[in-house]
Amino acid sequence: MPQDEVEFKYLLTEEQFELLCQALGTPERTRELTNRYFTVEGGSERRDWVLRLRLQGGQRELTLKVGSRTSTGLFQSVEFNHKVHSSSPEDWEQTEPLREFRRRISEAPLEFQGESRTTRMVFAAPIEVGEKWELDRVVLPGGAGFFELEVETAVPEECDLENQRERLLLWLKERGIEPEPSEKTKYARFLSALQS
Repeated sequence: MPQDEVEFKYLLTEEQFELLCQALGTPERTRELTNRYFTVEGGSERRDWVLRLRLQGGQRELTLKVGSRTSTGLFQSVEFNHKVHSSSPEDWEQTEPLREFRRRISEAPLEFQGESRTTRMVFAAPIEVGEKWELDRVVLPGGAGFFELEVETAVPEECDLENQRERLLLWLKERGIEPEPSEKTKYARFLSALQS
């Protein structure tokens, strides 16, 4: 089943990241994630999608995300997820993410692009904006990295996004943190790292 995802995303300096960790306290859990990205042979003119295999421990989850940034620091997408037993694209053809990929994006063979690594700390939301706040430390190809706060919230029909954004930024500012809104997805940053 597809899932609608609406997220606030803010880039943090390392100092802001450490301040926010202190302000949020002990994480509910920490996850070590490897994200492997795929494209199609010959590339695609569409830029609003990502096909990702996420490895965590012994588990593998294939995800197709279709969507993009809708306003400063706010991203909206529809997600198709499926746990898979293989890292080989030949074994994914009957999964929902790949069926939707074939229907929406391309019939061309898949091609592995590379991977990034994320340490994700998950915290209970300290205010009524989203349910969980995720702090990510991401290492891109070549060793460069960045820090990001992600706050998943309800779909726009169910909440006032501008009010939520204001409350989120006020809470951060009161703790001495004024982050930069993310203008790119993690995948776009991954692609930039590949090209540099």
